[in-house]
This record gives sequence, structure tokens and C-alpha cells, in this order.
Amino acid sequence: MKNIYFTARNMKVLAADGSLDYDVKLRHYAYDVECIDIDTLAVTSGDSNSKCISIVDMKYNRVKKRIPLNSDSYEIAGTDRDLIYSRGRKGIQRLNLQDNSSSQIVPEENTTYCYVARFGNKIYHTNHITNSVTCYDLKGDKQWTFNNDTILKYQTLSL
Repeated sequence: MKNIYFTARNMKVLAADGSLDYDVKLRHYAYDVECIDIDTLAVTSGDSNSKCISIVDMKYNRVKKRIPLNSDSYEIAGTDRDLIYSRGRKGIQRLNLQDNSSSQIVPEENTTYCYVARFGNKIYHTNHITNSVTCYDLKGDKQWTFNNDTILKYQTLSL
């Protein structure tokens, strides 16, 4: 298992012993990363001017595809067929990797600083303002919401 971290517009991949394995240059600042298959990563650009998702080939240590977007892209989850990503205050979007088409799943909901995950045909979305986790199906229909201030309350760490 490799460890990945970002510095400015570089994605550094570390070997298991902590040494630098390789460095991939990006055209944008990296916000989040998702492993979509054994050799491929998807990297979101956050609110940088690039507004894209970069597909990184880990076998050849390079960006093999940039998918331009019409909005910011933050947290990401997905498979080798499609990606689910947060658009900040514009909800959650689904991106088809075969034809680069996109569709809105969760409309105009504050998904800024949330986490998004996918398991099977369900999407899970956290909300640090309401201290909740909401589950949606792939059409965007809400299945349930779990609220618990004790367990899910957002806290800053003081050192």
C-alpha cells in the first residue's frame, strides 16, 4: 500500500518504508483523491481556478486525463466507471468516466467540507453543520439520515 500526500501542485507517492516512490505534477491544487482501480487515481481540484478532475496513471506516474468541470470539486468517491463528488454549496454530482457526462444527484445542498462515500448503489454524505450522515440512492433519493451530536459533532483539535 502506498501513501499519498500533496504539496502545492504535486502529488507525492510514498513507498511502504516512507521513502519517496515518485512525484506527479498537477496543473491544479489537489483537494481529494480516490483510488478508482489498482493503477488509477482521481484527484479533485477544490476551488482552484482549474475546475477539473485529474485522472492519474500510477503505473506510468503521470496525469493521463483532465476532465474539465463547470464547478468546483471537493470530496470524491467512485469506481472505474463513475465518480461521485461534492460541488461545495451546489450539491453532489455524478461523473460518467466513459463519456465524461455528468448529472446532479443531490441538488443545492451545502456539501462544503463534507465527506462523500459510495458503497454499492448507495451514497453517504456527512454534514458537519447538522452533525449528520445522510444516505442516498444513485438517483439522489434520500434513504435515511443519522443525527447524533455526541458522536458526529465537529470539533477542532487544540494542541
